[in-house]
Amino acid sequence: MAENLILPRSLDAEEAVLGAMFISRDAVDNALGALTAADFYLGPHRVVFQAMGNLSRKGDPVDLVTVTNDLEPNLIEKAGGSGKLISLSTYSPSAADVDSFIRIVKEKSHQRQAVTAFLKAVQDLQNGSSLDEVQASVIHLFDSVEPDGFKHIIEIVDKAQAASMELGRGLKTGFEDLDALTGGFRSQDLVILAARPSMGKTSLALRIARNVASRGETVAFVSLESSAISLAERLAFQEAEIDSHEYYGNYQTDADKSRLNRAFKTLASLPIHIDETVVQTVDQIHSRGRRIKARHGLGLLVVDYLGLIIGERGASRYEVTSDISRGMKEIAQDLDVPILLLSQLSRAVESRPKRIPQLSDLRDSGSIEQDADLVLFLYRPAFYGFSLDENGYPIDSTSAQLEVAKNRNGRRGRVHLHFQPEYTLFSSDS
Repeated sequence: MAENLILPRSLDAEEAVLGAMFISRDAVDNALGALTAADFYLGPHRVVFQAMGNLSRKGDPVDLVTVTNDLEPNLIEKAGGSGKLISLSTYSPSAADVDSFIRIVKEKSHQRQAVTAFLKAVQDLQNGSSLDEVQASVIHLFDSVEPDGFKHIIEIVDKAQAASMELGRGLKTGFEDLDALTGGFRSQDLVILAARPSMGKTSLALRIARNVASRGETVAFVSLESSAISLAERLAFQEAEIDSHEYYGNYQTDADKSRLNRAFKTLASLPIHIDETVVQTVDQIHSRGRRIKARHGLGLLVVDYLGLIIGERGASRYEVTSDISRGMKEIAQDLDVPILLLSQLSRAVESRPKRIPQLSDLRDSGSIEQDADLVLFLYRPAFYGFSLDENGYPIDSTSAQLEVAKNRNGRRGRVHLHFQPEYTLFSSDS
């Protein structure tokens, strides 16, 4: 019976995955994150995938030359020979379909494991094993392929106890009142920083990134709107406290130039990495996050901003936004770091007398509110021309508020910030 059995496999999908890995670093990261060599049916494909993994772990490029050089002469033959390697390296699947091919390869691998387990179960029964023993072995196989998700409390207690000891020891933002209220950004947290346009979301995110990096934590900043150079300039002008409009308007002094040079030197010493790729999907952000964590470690991932992440074509904006927010939460869990995700609020804010944001302003934006662990609303009354706050107290252009509208792990509340518009600089309200 087993001799004539054709095991599940998709050689086309396996070739597509390997071909994509030859031409795309993102495909390499995604495939290595989801597959092992054992998931490939064909022996030569397993050998090639193993070589690609070796190269990636060493930080080397993955291409025809490096893969060929990584393989010993006897392994080249096991990989199907030079002709097979050339054929795979010239295979050009659609980059958008790579994740689908990865899923197919994984599914076929699971199916083969299931078939093998059932064949062994039949053989064990024929050899006199009890039904209970055979059933246990089959269940064990399925648990290893697709765990049921349940864990006994004893497996969780140690981690929960360690997490409880870490309350209040999350990643510090450098804004004392915010850190006191939230305990800092915790690993695996999805933190939403939302506001209406031109309120200063990017400026505040840059300051948080700078503060985190100054404590030695690596920060990855994904900018889907601004170039890396413009962000570096904004950071430098914030650091030096120089008005960029005056500086570029030929009003700079020698003292300004000196301060700006010192600011650039300070920034150059910080572990901040900026990705300015304009068009990105959630999977691409995930892949780049994995890569930078493997190479440099990672303390915080900042994404600016949600509305520019590419979603599934043909889906409604609500569905796209929901998929993106869930995907970003999954990235935070996988990378075990907090993600600061910037988002724009709906125009509903403008319809209220005081223009103060509230959670309902997110509810037309998919499942952001449900997926987020922490929701922060940035609001500057002076932006709307107000000279009094909602309680009637005088305010000026330096007044800014950060509303902690949701905090899954603690209290909500309001944090007052000081804003210097000439430097686009936020700081703790003194």
